[in-house]
Amino acid sequence: MKSRENKNEIEKNINVFFETLTFIIILYLISCFLISFHQNILKVLFSCVSISVMASYKARIEKYMGSVVAYLLLFASVILIAFIIYTFGYFEVSNTITKF
Repeated sequence: MKSRENKNEIEKNINVFFETLTFIIILYLISCFLISFHQNILKVLFSCVSISVMASYKARIEKYMGSVVAYLLLFASVILIAFIIYTFGYFEVSNTITKF
């Protein structure tokens, strides 16, 4: 039984790791859009998407770890994204509409 519990714990930690990694990448890309569209009405849309992604991430992590850990991981991930953007910058997205 001990081996099965350890295996479940390892699987749970791996799932949380990949959920967090995916969340960080997606939120970084959304943040790039938010910064690029800072004077455009689309900023409202990307803000809503950002909030939705954060809520979805928190709900998924709560299934594995609980509410407190979910909030801590969410907070740490947002701080990490802010640090990455501040340190390395962001991918600028053109807000000019072009025809094909």
